[in-house]
Amino acid sequence: MNYGTVQQGVITAPLTMCSNFNGVGAWHTLTDEKRAEHGWYPCDVINEGYNSRTQTRSALPELSFDGERIKAEYTITDKPLETIRQESLEALADIRYAREIEGVTSAEGIQQWTDRANRALLTDKISFMSDNPGINRTSWKARNGFVQLDVEGLKDLQSLVGFHVDQTYKAENAVSDMIVAAETIEDLLSINIADEFEIAFSGS
Repeated sequence: MNYGTVQQGVITAPLTMCSNFNGVGAWHTLTDEKRAEHGWYPCDVINEGYNSRTQTRSALPELSFDGERIKAEYTITDKPLETIRQESLEALADIRYAREIEGVTSAEGIQQWTDRANRALLTDKISFMSDNPGINRTSWKARNGFVQLDVEGLKDLQSLVGFHVDQTYKAENAVSDMIVAAETIEDLLSINIADEFEIAFSGS
């Protein structure tokens, strides 16, 4: 049960029943009639639940009071097709990014970060090694510790990382095409974005 208060004509709701209000304790033991003597009333909440994928809800409810009960009614609005489409594309981009930076493991067991900062570090290290042929091997810090690599070993690691990242974008592109092609809200909602991304990623 939700409750609210009416103090000097000001309605505040919905609220969770508190243990102490206006110097009176044990509110949960009082009857509604006793609570009303102190301005504390039951509150009926309308439209509290909604589908966040297809609808928006007002941040605050419209409040009214009939002398015995408070009514808190949220306004629910259906989202237009293009809003749902854009939010679907944003959700897809988040899925792609999470997969993009999850890392890879080489055949030799080197666990490499694949976030953009570490990709830049790998590129810098390859450039340094290429410009200094007298340095045969370098200590490269992988996710699972240091490994000794020559410039070709670094390039192999970079290729593995690049292939992984490329796969994530190809998968995003494939699912993005599905989202863009959807002509109705029902078509959009039928697309399981996470599942379709995994299918495209595995097959890319």
